Amino acid sequence: MGEPETALQQGRSRTLFHPGWQFYEVFQGGYKCPRCGGRELVGVNTTNAVKHLKVRHEAECAQVVQELKHSK
Repeated sequence: MGEPETALQQGRSRTLFHPGWQFYEVFQGGYKCPRCGGRELVGVNTTNAVKHLKVRHEAECAQVVQELKHSK
């Protein structure tokens, strides 16, 4: 969960380096939120992943916001 997935593992041309991905289990074609009992979400979309954190997991979302502020 901590390391970004490689392009080969994802079948995509990019790595997942956004801080929000540390809260998910990423697999081929989608990702899971272990905090919601492993709910599977289709597609690897950073916007939807961060929105999910914002709505369902406020503490984790606050951590992502702090990491983004420090990275600028």
